[in-house]
Amino acid sequence: MKYANCTDTDGGLNFAVRGKVMTNDKMVYEDYCETDSLLIEYYCLPDHRAASKKERCDCDRGACIDGD
Repeated sequence: MKYANCTDTDGGLNFAVRGKVMTNDKMVYEDYCETDSLLIEYYCLPDHRAASKKERCDCDRGACIDGD
């Protein structure tokens, strides 16, 4: 399948903002905390597919938060 569109509401790999990725095949992926110290961040690849990255941080409501 050729992917023509992928949109990321937080602009890409932005760990501090909870975002949502939407692809042209109507799939939606939301950033979320797998644990209180592990974020699953979704983003768009150059070929317009969705991908995810794990980031260790203090995680709350789908975003990394400052430890202060």
